[in-house]
Amino acid sequence: MPRFRTRSLVLAATAATVLAGVPAGAMAAKAKTPPLTGATSGVSLFIEPDTGHTPVVNFIASAKKTLDFGIYQLGDPVIQDALVQARQRGVKVRVMATWQTFPANSSTDPTSALYNENTPVLQQLQAQGIKTGWSPYTFTYYHEKAMIADGHTKKGRALIMDFNSQPAYYGTPDPKYPTEGGTRGFGVITTNAQDVAEIQATYDADFPPAQQVKQLSSPRLIWSPNAPGYVPRPGGLGKIMQQIDGAKKTLDVYALLLDYAPIQLKLMNAAKRGVTVRVLFNTTGPAAFTLGSLQQMASAGIQFAHDPKSAAGKSLFVHTKSIISDAGLKGALSYVGSMNVGDQVSVNAERELGILLANTGIVNTMSATYASDWATATPVQVANGQVVNPFPPPKAK
Repeated sequence: MPRFRTRSLVLAATAATVLAGVPAGAMAAKAKTPPLTGATSGVSLFIEPDTGHTPVVNFIASAKKTLDFGIYQLGDPVIQDALVQARQRGVKVRVMATWQTFPANSSTDPTSALYNENTPVLQQLQAQGIKTGWSPYTFTYYHEKAMIADGHTKKGRALIMDFNSQPAYYGTPDPKYPTEGGTRGFGVITTNAQDVAEIQATYDADFPPAQQVKQLSSPRLIWSPNAPGYVPRPGGLGKIMQQIDGAKKTLDVYALLLDYAPIQLKLMNAAKRGVTVRVLFNTTGPAAFTLGSLQQMASAGIQFAHDPKSAAGKSLFVHTKSIISDAGLKGALSYVGSMNVGDQVSVNAERELGILLANTGIVNTMSATYASDWATATPVQVANGQVVNPFPPPKAK
C-alpha cells in the first residue's frame, strides 16, 4: 500500500471572545464540557485484513436507491466492479476522490510528475454511468473513507472506514511489500438516523459544486478539519483529546502518525497520572515520530511496540488510527476513523470522518485485536536508559 506522509503548512489564527456582564457561575457552567457520547446501538464492526472485501461489497450490494462513496485512494478492481453492478441495477452512484494526493499530486496529466492516480479510475467509473467528482479544494486532502447507502431514506446507513480502496488494504498481497501480510484496519456500519443524515448532508455539500456544510452536531461523529477558518467548527480534535484526558486505566493507540505535539502531550500526561498507555507503530513507511519524540514519550511512561505480525507470521502494517480507552470498565470508548489524530494536517486541514463507540461488544473486540497485535509486535529496546532507534537507516542513494 502506498506510504503517504501528510506534511504541509497549516496557517491558523486565533480569536478572542470578550464576555461582559456575565456572572462567574454562568461562565463556569457554559465552559463545562459535556461528557463524551459513543454509539451503543445500531452499529457493527469488521476488521481488516481479516474480513477481506466481503463487508464492503455487501454494503454496496445493499443499496437500493443511492450509494455515495468518498475516498482518498481508489484502485481496487473488486470494489470498482461492485460499484458498477450497483449502477447497473438502477442505483444512483456517486464517487468523490481527493483533488490531490500527497505530495500535492494535483495534475490530471498522466505524463506529469504530479499525476493524481485516482484520475483513470474516476474516468472508468464515469464511463459506466457513475457520477464522479473531485473533492473541494479548500481541504489540503480529502482523506475521508466512507459510504452512504440510501442516505435520504428512513433506512439509510453509513460505512465509516480507516482504510483506502486498494487491494492491499483488504489483504491482497502487494508485490511492492513482499514481507507484509496485510494492513490493520477497522470499518464501522451505523444505522443511527442522526449520524447517517449528518454524513449524507456533509457528502452532499462536499460533492461538486461544493457548498457550505450547514451543521456538524452529532456527539458521536469525529470530523475534520478543525483549524480556525473552517465553518462549521466540528470539534473532532477536542473529542479525541477528551477521550485521552478521560481515560482512567488504559489507553491503547494505533499510530500511523504521532508527531503532533498537543496529542503527544496528552498521552504523556495520561501516563504520568497512572494510565497504562501503549502505542503500536510501524518502522516502515512514514516515520510515526522522531527518535527524540519517541524517547521523550517513553521517558514519560508510555509503552511502545512496533511491526505486529499477521497470523502467517508476516509484518502487519498499522494503517488504522484507532484509540481504545478503559476497555472492560464503565465508560469504555473506542475511536475508529480516517483522522490521524497525531498528525497536524490531518486534524486541522483535511476532510476526515470517524466515530466514537461505546458498544461494549465492539470495544472489547477492538481491545482483543489490539492485545493480539501487541503480543506479536516487537517492543522498543532500551540501552543506558534510552530508547534505541527502532527505525532502519536510510537507504544509500
